[in-house]
Amino acid sequence: MWCRSLCTAAAAVLLAACARPDTARNEITVFAAASLTDAAQELATVFEAIYPNQRMVLNVGASSWLARQIAEGAPADVFLSANVTWMDHLTERGRTAGQARPLVSNRLVIAGLRTMPPLDDPHAILRFRSIAVADPSHVPAGMYAKEALTCAGLWEEVGAKVIPMLDVRTALLAVTSQAAEVALVYASDILATPKVRVLLEWPQACTPPIRYVAARVAHSPNPVGAKHFLEFATNPAQIPVWQRHGFLAPEPIHTP
Repeated sequence: MWCRSLCTAAAAVLLAACARPDTARNEITVFAAASLTDAAQELATVFEAIYPNQRMVLNVGASSWLARQIAEGAPADVFLSANVTWMDHLTERGRTAGQARPLVSNRLVIAGLRTMPPLDDPHAILRFRSIAVADPSHVPAGMYAKEALTCAGLWEEVGAKVIPMLDVRTALLAVTSQAAEVALVYASDILATPKVRVLLEWPQACTPPIRYVAARVAHSPNPVGAKHFLEFATNPAQIPVWQRHGFLAPEPIHTP
């Protein structure tokens, strides 16, 4: 009797184990730049509808921090970086699989509260005492901002007024909380922050190429899922989704 019960229990466990792969959902972990948060969430939802056996997990933050985590072995499948520099950082360390692909591009703007009047010229940024910028020492948005300010001959004066933030979203949070008067951020982030508006779009002549890139992570936990999501996110058919969130069509990663 005891043997029969034991055998029955063992058979039940075996059947449950055999059934598990049919019902389990494979996770695809995507490390994405903070500025991509809303667009990446929409794409993840659509992707899950197409591939119901896959579950998307998004980890968003500054590209620099994400790249460092991946370099140290964090279990990621896909990396969406706000610049080529941090993607190259991983490639040099053997942490990317295959070539990086162009994803989207962006613009820089001076942002302030919706009650503030527009600005006529980049030099108008000098009138403000506090300017929130993603940390220009390592965060792509801040690196782009410093390059743009340097091009306009403003960095030496503005640098002392800069409040370095974790990423572009926290830079805008500094404005909405009035910890900073204005912020120099991506145009796309304005759409996600209704309390702020564009005071000035930075002149194209002094805007560095803002290139987001995507790649699979080497030795990822779900290489097949990573391949499918990378192809999905970088497909030209998704450009309208990116544009709806304020991004521009991708530019080549390397120009002649």
